[in-house]
Order: sequence, then C-alpha cells, then structure tokens
Amino acid sequence: MLVADTARPVQPACAPRSDTAVWRAVFERLATSEFAGQLGAIRFEVRDGAVLLQGEAAHREDVPRLVAVVWSVPGVAGVRDQLTFCGETPAEVRGRRCSQAGTRARP
Repeated sequence: MLVADTARPVQPACAPRSDTAVWRAVFERLATSEFAGQLGAIRFEVRDGAVLLQGEAAHREDVPRLVAVVWSVPGVAGVRDQLTFCGETPAEVRGRRCSQAGTRARP
C-alpha cells in the first residue's frame, strides 16, 4: 500500500530556478572555486536563467574556465561572456576571432 506524503509540496524534478536563486548559486560556485580571489573584479547578472559575465579576469586562460564554471551551475540557461583580461580587448571582439576559429562553444 502506498501512502502520499501531503506535508511537502510536490515539485517537478526540473523546476526552473528563479533568477535570484541562480545568481546565488553562481556566486557560491565561484566563491568556492579557484576564482574566489577574482570575485571583486567580476560582475554578473542573471535574466531568465541567462548569465551575463562582465569585468576583468586575471589571465586570458581564466576566461573559458570561468565560463565553464558558470555553465556547470544548475539552472543556468545561457552564458554571455563580456569578460576582459588584463588590458586585452573586450570578449565580444575576442569572441568573433575565437568563433571564426571554431573554439567558442558551450563546454
């Protein structure tokens, strides 16, 4: 015999997270990652699950790894990289060069 537990509301396993919940999860993931020391130079916002990354990463190699960390957060529906790194060009300009080389893809 099966008995339903009516004390807890039933939520679908893939229920969308609020932007606030996604923002907090992204912040927590970054704060506990190798990029915790860079949080002061990185800004991000979440709208409809899509994360916009802005600011300056310490090194060029950090940018794709930062994007990968953000993609790994449950509830993230997209990542837009506008990060720069130590005096380099904005990510949109870098992105055009990288996408032409076929290296800009979701991890």
